[in-house]
Amino acid sequence: MSPFDRLLLKPLPNGKHWNLAQSFTLCGWTVPQGFITDFASIPRPLWWLLPRWGKYGPAAILHDYLYRTAPVSRFDADNLFADAMDACEVNPITSTVIFLSVRIFGSHAWSRRRLDERNYNA
Repeated sequence: MSPFDRLLLKPLPNGKHWNLAQSFTLCGWTVPQGFITDFASIPRPLWWLLPRWGKYGPAAILHDYLYRTAPVSRFDADNLFADAMDACEVNPITSTVIFLSVRIFGSHAWSRRRLDERNYNA
């Protein structure tokens, strides 16, 4: 059983975000209890191919945490995301597609990383 089989999350009223009910550690980084995530920010038309949640879910939560708190550069956050997907045993093709998408399209999310928490409850 994977250590991520028991991630505990609570949905927020906005229907888009989830609150981490218990902290977890991945690739040496701990995402604290209470952290708010939207999982993988995959555009809705692509959910049939790559849903917002999959084996890469814990890695996506870590990536959200690294983007929001910015303890490392964007480049390092994206590379940690790739390492975390490997640790979660994500298919290499899936991992590569997601990683390249983040590198190409993630700059907007990185620039907005310091949003006020109440935006997640709207």
